[in-house]
Amino acid sequence: MAAELQSSRPPRSLRARVFQGLSDRRAVIYIAEWSSRDAYLTYNTPPLVALNALCTSPPRRWFGQPLDHFEAGSEPPQVLTSSIFEALPAAAMPLISFLMEEAGPALYQSTSCVLRALYQDLDHPSRFISLKGWRSEADWAAAMAALAPRLDAHVERLGATVEHFTGLLRADVVSAKPQP
Repeated sequence: MAAELQSSRPPRSLRARVFQGLSDRRAVIYIAEWSSRDAYLTYNTPPLVALNALCTSPPRRWFGQPLDHFEAGSEPPQVLTSSIFEALPAAAMPLISFLMEEAGPALYQSTSCVLRALYQDLDHPSRFISLKGWRSEADWAAAMAALAPRLDAHVERLGATVEHFTGLLRADVVSAKPQP
């Protein structure tokens, strides 16, 4: 006899990664992919109280719409750089154009870049979150020396701000896909 059990909760995130800050080991970034904001909020009700208790300041959460995603190979990145770009609403389209047409291709040319994802914040459409993953600390350092000054200078010329986080992979969890 076979039975199918169904949970009253929606499925967990498709993938979750945790990175610990390279320069400040107290800083952590948790990145999870969900099918929708509703799925996240339903699964995490009340919203991550245990995680919040571990934080020394209120965590920042964003729900993003994917604009671009590139992942090379099956191995997860060992180093991640997350960049948060904020622009005035009038500068949002030029910033998107730059991130998609210039910054993205520059990253793709680097053989050490194994992840590039770009998201637009659903609640603040002139905020963008970029994730860049690297095979190793040495690959990250070389790429940043070659790319960061030029890319950051262009972002500033557009009147946008950028905040960077760099961390080492501490966990990579991939959920099993539901069976049809």
